[in-house]
Amino acid sequence: MLPAPSPPKKQVANSLKVFVGAGILFLICQICCAVTRSYAGMIVARFWVGCGSSVFSTMVGGESAPKKEQGDH
Repeated sequence: MLPAPSPPKKQVANSLKVFVGAGILFLICQICCAVTRSYAGMIVARFWVGCGSSVFSTMVGGESAPKKEQGDH
């Protein structure tokens, strides 16, 4: 198998925006979880924390996987 080629610069720039946005969403919703005083507020905030963390971790895995494969060859 050949190593994956580097993605175009436009794709990297777009994925960086999503990565940073998901990280900000995760941070803000974590703070909301800490300060909310209602059960409904906690449920809504935890939902958005899950969305932010899912996208954040998927982006990290997608960006680091090709680099690891290239280093193994």
